[in-house]
Amino acid sequence: MALPKVGVLRCLGDACLGMLAYEVTEDNVLYVDLAYTALRDGDTRYFPCPVCRGRNIVEEFADQRGNIKHRVTGFAPAA
Repeated sequence: MALPKVGVLRCLGDACLGMLAYEVTEDNVLYVDLAYTALRDGDTRYFPCPVCRGRNIVEEFADQRGNIKHRVTGFAPAA
């Protein structure tokens, strides 16, 4: 079984690319599932970018085996 490629999470903001304190696979799945540390705004969970203050949206999904995991799927600029 091949190990996933892991790297630092970069802000998904087009003009930012700041580094966040999370590790993700190449498809932005949290390598160590720290989704519980995400901030909440209603039903939206996000990691704030320390550079641009935008929101990197965190969503839950089920992998091929049915295990619940989290990935960073989008970006919302700071209000």
